[in-house]
Amino acid sequence: MEKEILFHSGQIWTSDGIKSWMIIKGNIIFELGEGEFKKRFNGTKINLNGKLVLPGLHDAHIHNYSLGRLEWRVNLSGVKSIIEIQNKLKNYNLKSDMNWIIGHGWDQDRFKENRYLTKDDIDEIINDKPVILYRACNHIATINSKAIEILRLEDMKKEPEGGKIDRNMDNEIIGILREEALSLVTKHVEKQDMKMREKYFKKGIERCVNSGLTAIHTNDASAWKYYSELAKNGELPLRVYLTMKYSDLDKEDYLPKYNEQIGLLKCKRVKLFADGSLGAETAKLRENYDDLEHSGIMIENAEALEMKIRRIHELGYQLEIHAIGDKAIELVIESFEKVGLKKEDRAMITHCQVMANDLISKMSQYGYIANIQPPFVPTDSMWVEKRLGLGERYRYSYAWKTLIDNGIIVTGGSDAPIENPSPFWGIYCAIMRPDFEGNIWRENECLDFETALEIYTANSAYALREENNLGILEKGYLADFIICDPMIMYNAERLNESPLYEVWVDGKRRV
Repeated sequence: MEKEILFHSGQIWTSDGIKSWMIIKGNIIFELGEGEFKKRFNGTKINLNGKLVLPGLHDAHIHNYSLGRLEWRVNLSGVKSIIEIQNKLKNYNLKSDMNWIIGHGWDQDRFKENRYLTKDDIDEIINDKPVILYRACNHIATINSKAIEILRLEDMKKEPEGGKIDRNMDNEIIGILREEALSLVTKHVEKQDMKMREKYFKKGIERCVNSGLTAIHTNDASAWKYYSELAKNGELPLRVYLTMKYSDLDKEDYLPKYNEQIGLLKCKRVKLFADGSLGAETAKLRENYDDLEHSGIMIENAEALEMKIRRIHELGYQLEIHAIGDKAIELVIESFEKVGLKKEDRAMITHCQVMANDLISKMSQYGYIANIQPPFVPTDSMWVEKRLGLGERYRYSYAWKTLIDNGIIVTGGSDAPIENPSPFWGIYCAIMRPDFEGNIWRENECLDFETALEIYTANSAYALREENNLGILEKGYLADFIICDPMIMYNAERLNESPLYEVWVDGKRRV
């Protein structure tokens, strides 16, 4: 007989208003009601004491493996100078026994030197072992001379398609790799045994559930077998929806079918990259960057993009396409149209940072989903004007409310480890839109609490075709929910004050 649990004397957020009590039976919501619970009940009773119960929170775009891996890398988030990076490298190198030294999180727009990090900067500190330091967006990295030697970059006749290796006026490699050029390094730095990779997955999952997430839509290439083992062993405390890379479709080893499920693990989507990042100046724009004489990089040309989208669709998977610049988004939409994707296909364009009125109209018309990252606002606001100017494309950039007002389904994510995986921070950023100094950036695009919550709950479930199982608290739905501080409904600042009490997934308390 399935165990029944009564949660009473609380504020339970439903699509039909606030309820005061809820009964779960096994992993299902059995009953909800208002007022004092007066029925005879023989199960477990939990007094909420006025606390708020919200539907389970999703992160619709996260890199769990990379998030977990951060603990073993040099953390360069927030550094304000190249000298500071050099000091961090020096300290890390003294205690590291890794074959490659790997760092993550630098942003050239924060450097007092006002330039990119180069190989010479790293060589001053470490020149006897290879080093790669990823920019915060993961679309650019700087390597040292030892890494250039190991990769034999000087012997390359041409650059990787969709990538770039920066050179100086004398045609010398300066250590900066962009987009697909990073793949030259991947095969070296990702050589980890199974036990180490499992540590990364587990550490990422631990951070996610402790932050208040009940489900992650994670971009983890070739990770099905690792997650499968965790799921079989009951080691997944939250739902994992795996998004595979296109290259996974050509792997000879086991490939999950669409919607294949093992415990709390499912595979739903396949992801493609159309362009790079705005911060790295590789997002593909219709016109040149305001401060540069180029318009970015298309990772896939229009023909290849359409071919790959068609193949993914014919295999039955849902589509997720990384597209940040307005030109990249335009080409993605054109490819979706040519393949014949409709609203029911739940195709998703991830990031949607630089939009335009015609692109918004098209996405609304065809029902394409916009997968946004509200935490990008405080990070990116310091240089968006520099990249885009103050014209029309600035007006339609990071325009989350405009997307929603035009009928586009919007989902919320963090892109962690690019940003903090906390969904409370994401909701706060959607509501308050703080710039890098904490001021409201473009107040007309701020969301209210209900709308911000929806993009992390019901909308994210809809994107997975799980809207009849997840995303709201109603009878018959899966018992995924969190218990938190009720004041977050009225005071957004409380979202940043550790508002989480408990996390429940599939009818079990996980935190």
